[in-house]
Amino acid sequence: MNLDKEERLAYEWHAEEMRYQLSMYRSNFLDGQMEGEERGMEKGKKEGREEGRKEGRIEAARLMKQVGEPVEKMVVVIFEVIPSQQWAIIRYYIGV
Repeated sequence: MNLDKEERLAYEWHAEEMRYQLSMYRSNFLDGQMEGEERGMEKGKKEGREEGRKEGRIEAARLMKQVGEPVEKMVVVIFEVIPSQQWAIIRYYIGV
């Protein structure tokens, strides 16, 4: 290119500005991607804990049934309810 000094400096400044903007876009993209992965892992751990608790409650109820515990106790374990709510849940599930 045959540019005079002023035009060459303007061109070089523009080229450098474009490289800088591209670098910023890449950095922001990677930051966002990492943040998204972190949020996803946190959500997955939370869902896993909840699923584990649910499975644990169901397993406890199975054991309670095997040893002959009353249904009222099993409802409290499965649904984590206070005793005053247990009959409403029992009636709902057995259709009374």
